[in-house]
Amino acid sequence: MRLKTSLCLFILLNLTACGLIKPVSLQPIKRYTLQVRHLAIKPYAKTNNTILILATQAAAPVATDRMVYIKKPYEQSYYAKHRWAKPPAKFIAPQLIKALQLSQHFKAVVAAPIVGITDYRLTTRLLTLEQSFLSHPSQVKMQLQVELVRSASGKVIAAKTFTATVRSRHDNAYGGVMAANQALAMILKRVNAFVVRYT
Repeated sequence: MRLKTSLCLFILLNLTACGLIKPVSLQPIKRYTLQVRHLAIKPYAKTNNTILILATQAAAPVATDRMVYIKKPYEQSYYAKHRWAKPPAKFIAPQLIKALQLSQHFKAVVAAPIVGITDYRLTTRLLTLEQSFLSHPSQVKMQLQVELVRSASGKVIAAKTFTATVRSRHDNAYGGVMAANQALAMILKRVNAFVVRYT
């Protein structure tokens, strides 16, 4: 048995060395980020309020780093060679903090964990992030659920689900990534205005 295994291995190595059998080259997985580079936020009236931004939660199937696309109604698929650099929800809270800081409305915008109590806290949940090929060009849809809470009482002041749909420039994974970043920029601006309005 050992002799047969050794002989097979010897023949296989020789065939590979002669170029008769080419080794399979696996393409590396490409990874992408959700990162708004230039976020134009207008300044609002300053207050002495502070706000805590909690880490964004995610609903299935966007709780992983896999990139969702749709080619048939009601059927979700995943790209095999393209993924987010980390689960997309993890990109959102840091950029939301940046957006609220740019508004200059709050005395402090902080992320957990912190020492002390803030006036408000904001919870967010990513509901949808998918590229749909049901139309041409394809479109990316993003939905973010937001809840603003007064910290002292735990009372919900306002809640809303924000949706952005952006056409892809290219009908491929990278086109979807570009559209997703545009959708995030749109939602960040809307959430910022929403939070300022109720604080």
